[in-house]
Amino acid sequence: MAYHNSSSLAILVNASSAKYGGAREILYLFVNSMNNQDLDITVICPNIDEFKQLENIKFIEKQTSGIMTLLFSIFGVIKYIKATKPNKVISFTNVSTLFFPWIKKYNYLHQLHVLQPISYREWIYRFFLKCGVLFNHVLVCQSPDFAKKLSYLYPKSEIIISWPGCRVVQTDKYEGVRDSQYTTLLVPLSTHAEYKNLQSVIKLDSFFKEKNIEVLVTGGNKEYISGPFHYLGKVTRTKMSKLYCMADCIVFPSMSESYGLPVVEFLATGKTVFLLRRPYNKDLFDKFIPLKNLKLYDESPQQNILDWIESGKPICSKRHDLSIGNWSWVTDSIK
Repeated sequence: MAYHNSSSLAILVNASSAKYGGAREILYLFVNSMNNQDLDITVICPNIDEFKQLENIKFIEKQTSGIMTLLFSIFGVIKYIKATKPNKVISFTNVSTLFFPWIKKYNYLHQLHVLQPISYREWIYRFFLKCGVLFNHVLVCQSPDFAKKLSYLYPKSEIIISWPGCRVVQTDKYEGVRDSQYTTLLVPLSTHAEYKNLQSVIKLDSFFKEKNIEVLVTGGNKEYISGPFHYLGKVTRTKMSKLYCMADCIVFPSMSESYGLPVVEFLATGKTVFLLRRPYNKDLFDKFIPLKNLKLYDESPQQNILDWIESGKPICSKRHDLSIGNWSWVTDSIK
């Protein structure tokens, strides 16, 4: 295990639970943005082979889940702090250690559920977040809505809004209108938890059959087919990119998200996103409502999908570019 020269600025990053999903994607965006910075960065995370091309960042293989993530983030990380002597500790596990109070801690919160006391686990996370605020931990999130929730819960906290960026997905270059009697609809979820609101899409089973719509659903623990629904389980990043290519549109029915990265990624392809209107994504649709491929709905996307099919499933030629993230706080505040 090689560590940094103590004369240079150093950052220790704990991402031990970032195995897949949004956490993994944010970690990927972070390390690729930081690789060319003049910093000594050590990252603790699973599956480090994915990052072997990044020569300027050191990686330590470590994977945690559940309560072990909490314990490692608070106690297990101590030995790595002692070894690396960082100027800053950044945590992508939603909680950071309370030890070494003279070292600045940053908690990147990418999941809203840690703010909702739906189980003992979330209560514990909230307790340690509150303790962290008392120790001057900085809270980092992706959207103004998320920041507003954090400000309400932790009014004395320092909060940074940081867009992580998104990958540019290489999809087929469609322009204009495509003529097809079949439609492939993607529901890109990381889990099938109740707040993801998948049932609102499943209720449209008869409509999908009538209109020859194949529905691909990610997330969940197993793969199976039920009527027009093809449940794909957890998918890799490579597979998700292929699904973006296959899909004519996506439906994003989630009731609560930190931001909704699949929405931003898919909008960049020019193909259509049907997005449930909720407070968390107000910032999102304020940015993108001029784009004709963002369609908001309030209860059910059925009429929106029908109108879109009847108009020939158009592809939007005007596309956003939010691929570059705002990670300036990593370097600005360390000096």
